[in-house]
Amino acid sequence: MLTYDPAIPSAQKAELENAVREMGTRLPAKSGNIPSDLFRRLDGMVAATADPGFAAACPPHAWLSYDPWIGRGTPVDEGPYAYTGAACIWICERTFREQRVMGTRRVAAVLLHELVHVLCGSELDAEAFEWLLFELDGATAPDGGDWESFRLYNMRGRWIYLDTHRTPPQIMDYQGRSLGGFTAQNMPPTCANLPAGFLR
Repeated sequence: MLTYDPAIPSAQKAELENAVREMGTRLPAKSGNIPSDLFRRLDGMVAATADPGFAAACPPHAWLSYDPWIGRGTPVDEGPYAYTGAACIWICERTFREQRVMGTRRVAAVLLHELVHVLCGSELDAEAFEWLLFELDGATAPDGGDWESFRLYNMRGRWIYLDTHRTPPQIMDYQGRSLGGFTAQNMPPTCANLPAGFLR
């Protein structure tokens, strides 16, 4: 279930509510690309938000809040999109601004990313499912810091791994199915030169 912080300004709360509705549409449409246990949890959280009577069947819970400024001396457009602590998610003003300027579903993409973290997913899991559900409509491809995080964990997440021997790198589930891929132009050159058997 998702609970909104009562202090969220009304404009941002309306955008968050729209993001949850958008997730409620996209999750079932992409269910074949999401491992079943993750799909049940995400779909249950979104359904519980829409229908509080459903909450008892879906124990995972997240608290949604808004952070108007977290840049600590940097322009808001250079600050984070969001951050998560335990089951609390703060969506930052940068996310709302980018959605308004770009006309994409940025808030929904960032919210999905953070919900994957709340459900104990790694950065690779969060980036991959954000990309799979919101490619070209709110998702951003992994940046250099993301790729470094992926490498630290041997290109493996809780639900998926990244097969970097393919171009573009393929997001694979642990049953060996390809779920899609990140764009080749966002893949660091070092990923193309990984030693044979790196993912084994």
